[in-house]
Amino acid sequence: MGFLDAGTPLSWKKAQRVLNYVKRHGVLQLLHLYNLNKDRKDTSLKWGEEIEFTVVQCDKTADGSTVRLLNNAHTLIEQLDKNEEQLKKQGGAEVVLSEWRPEYSQNMVEAIPAPPYDLRLEDVLKVEKSMRVRREKIN
Repeated sequence: MGFLDAGTPLSWKKAQRVLNYVKRHGVLQLLHLYNLNKDRKDTSLKWGEEIEFTVVQCDKTADGSTVRLLNNAHTLIEQLDKNEEQLKKQGGAEVVLSEWRPEYSQNMVEAIPAPPYDLRLEDVLKVEKSMRVRREKIN
């Protein structure tokens, strides 16, 4: 969830030591942002959803199939971004745009709608198609 630029995950043992801190400060940040923005009238609420993909390669042989985890998410994201640029140039009402981001590790990709949805029924009805198209783009 969100944009992960770079970093190293904590070990399970170290993560357990800071778990309560992370929970508490996550709630405090949410309340702070809510209180800062609760009376705003100058913007509409934007929202979205995300799909997280694990990047694998399936090799089918006469003996069966082999599935390998691929650690090339950054290369894949570069290609997906180029494809999105081509779609933007084509334009048209039927084009479904996406944004691609690195996720937790080198073998994971996050896909989100572009642009985010507005708080309208028409946008709620776009979610299923948007998610389907992102799955098709990465396959």
